[in-house]
Amino acid sequence: MNLSRAVGYIIRNEQRRTERSQETVQESTVRQSIRNEADNRRRPKRVCIRNDVEEHNCGTMSEQCGFCGAVYWKEEKNTAHKYTHGFRAPGKSGKVMNLDNGLILS
Repeated sequence: MNLSRAVGYIIRNEQRRTERSQETVQESTVRQSIRNEADNRRRPKRVCIRNDVEEHNCGTMSEQCGFCGAVYWKEEKNTAHKYTHGFRAPGKSGKVMNLDNGLILS
């Protein structure tokens, strides 16, 4: 870019700053709305609609944990066919931590 072009950009930016500093809130809102609409027209829409996905229904949560009272689906069990709730607590040697009341379960 040559020097005269750079100076032209600087002068134009200063003019825009001066104009914007004198705008009312309403004028500023209108200007931003117009700019946003133009941006939305230029940007490609990133929508992915798939018709080949089947709906999966797990049914109702019919089971209840005897320890904490959490409800879960009948088939929501691990490979040992046991329901384990909560998340694994880091550094707790596989113990499960209930996030609701902070209990560490063995």
